[in-house]
Amino acid sequence: MYVLITFLLSWMVIFFDGGAISPIHELGHATAAVLLGIRIIRIEWGSVQYVVTNDWRENVVGYSGGLFATSVLVLLYVIIKRAKLLLEKREIRAKLKRRLVGATIVLQMVVIADAIAQLTISVLEGSFYDAYIALGLVPLFTMIMIFTGASFFIYLVKMDESTTESQNPVA
Repeated sequence: MYVLITFLLSWMVIFFDGGAISPIHELGHATAAVLLGIRIIRIEWGSVQYVVTNDWRENVVGYSGGLFATSVLVLLYVIIKRAKLLLEKREIRAKLKRRLVGATIVLQMVVIADAIAQLTISVLEGSFYDAYIALGLVPLFTMIMIFTGASFFIYLVKMDESTTESQNPVA
């Protein structure tokens, strides 16, 4: 059952990353390129083409996409966490509250898994660009699934700890 949940969450991360985070990632590359004086040729959904400089600036541009996307994802995580805390305090129907809190937990897992993936992609693009290109998309999808599984496992452990603490309060 946990494997199926991890698989479904992983696909949520992949669609979330491709649909919402990819342009933010590319915006990070484009912003760094402009700030470093590199001329941009074209910006597309999944890539930024710029004039090759063959110097350190290309590494900075490589790092910048994933770092910018990770920063946005961390901010989104904080906002979702705050929303979850507000929902837990509100007086609403129990069934609706459970569903809303559950949705925020799923969103937190998706966002944190994608943030870890973006950070890893940043290192690959900035330091090992040839390896990043050689890997292709399949290993990146596998990486996202691993991070999602780790995120889900951490949540399960935290949930188990909080349940144990509430059953055995320390006096």
